[in-house]
Amino acid sequence: MNATYTIEEIEHNGDKRSYLLTVGGKPYQVGELFYLILQGKSDKKTNEEIVDSLNKWASGSYRFTISELEQIIEHKIKPLGVWNPPAVNTTSLAGIGNIRWQKTVFTFEQMRWLLAIVKYAFVPAFFFPVLILALGANYYYMNELIGMGSYAAHKAAVSSDCLRGFSYVVLFYPLITFILFAHELGHAAASYLFGVKPKNIGFGIYYIFPVLFTDVTGIWKLNKTKSNRKPRRNFHPGDYQSGAHLLDLSQWNKP
Repeated sequence: MNATYTIEEIEHNGDKRSYLLTVGGKPYQVGELFYLILQGKSDKKTNEEIVDSLNKWASGSYRFTISELEQIIEHKIKPLGVWNPPAVNTTSLAGIGNIRWQKTVFTFEQMRWLLAIVKYAFVPAFFFPVLILALGANYYYMNELIGMGSYAAHKAAVSSDCLRGFSYVVLFYPLITFILFAHELGHAAASYLFGVKPKNIGFGIYYIFPVLFTDVTGIWKLNKTKSNRKPRRNFHPGDYQSGAHLLDLSQWNKP
């Protein structure tokens, strides 16, 4: 069988592994069972040899048969088109539009360890309580800042001090850059939580504006609830979005 797909590990949590299967540009999240079968076919193993490896993997918790393997291949794997002849691509994805220049700052491999931690911030049991607390804190501090703003405006009017000295530059711009990076990291982490590997976090020029962006073009096939929790490809200022959805596919792991 001639393969027309790629598959790579995106999650490893104890004995559970998740993989990103890409077929003709379409990404699917699959479990280790799919990976082992595809790997066996790629190595030109017979069905008997693949079943033997699956039973070793199951460690006695389940016994696979050749009939079951054939059913999985016929009804679960083949419909994805993994062994179809490569299709001629008569269309092309939209380009980068008005991004005049871009540079990768962090690749997925460089930030993978951090994403494995930050992704848990988007688990609903943690995310929504923190969101409520953050809204309350935001309301309180906005009122405080309004008061401080009035004081600062009065002081500037009296002293002719524009409050934009060297210390402002040294403190403000690194801080706002860190906040923007944390924002982009949030897009990447939420994407990673749902099994979509973010490609990179980068810097570019949007029209004439410097921007940070996160390339998570694989989320278009997530359901609406999940995809709304992370913009597809995000630029600041303004959003620029492109890519293909990730189709949810039930995990195939040890029975």
